[in-house]
Order: sequence, then structure tokens, then C-alpha cells
Amino acid sequence: MTSELQDPEAGQLRSDLAAVVIDGDIVVYDAARSESHVLAGGAVAVWMALEDGGVAGVVERVAAAVGLEPAALADEIHSVLQSFGQLGFFDPPRSAEDPTPEPGSPG
Repeated sequence: MTSELQDPEAGQLRSDLAAVVIDGDIVVYDAARSESHVLAGGAVAVWMALEDGGVAGVVERVAAAVGLEPAALADEIHSVLQSFGQLGFFDPPRSAEDPTPEPGSPG
């Protein structure tokens, strides 16, 4: 199955994804696509770091969580982010013409 690539720089996981931890893995259900995915290993750490703050700073948050230097993990984390983007896990990028204010910003 082919899925369009979504830019992981969009920054946030889609809010309509459901995720549950089972035996250390994370099962993600995408109701919009009627798909489920099992995340294991490093992908679990990346997912949890994304839930804590989006893409910005994710390498540093994962490195802190696992006790390693960010440089040692950066390539692997970027690979996981690319995979998440291919699976459509991120919100689409906001258009500069989109008049909808960001949540929490003055309207």
C-alpha cells in the first residue's frame, strides 16, 4: 500500500489518532484510514516525545529519556519521523493564507 508523504515538520501528531500502550509497544489506530500500526523499540520513545511537545526538540527529549547524547540518536529519530510522516501521523502543514489562529494565540 502506498501512502502520501506528509512533512514531519508539520510539528504535531494528528489529534484524531488513538494510541494505547500494550506490553511496551504502542498500538496506533487511524480511524480516518481504517489502519492500525504497532510501534516498537525506538519508535515508542519518539512517539512519547512527540506527545510531550511535537517535532521541535524531539531529538533532545528522546536522548534525555534514554540517557544518550542527541547526536548519537539524531539519524535514527529523523528516520522514525520520516516513517511517521509517510504513515500520515502528522497534522498537515498550515497554509500562510489560513486565517484560523493557532490554539492559544490571540485571535
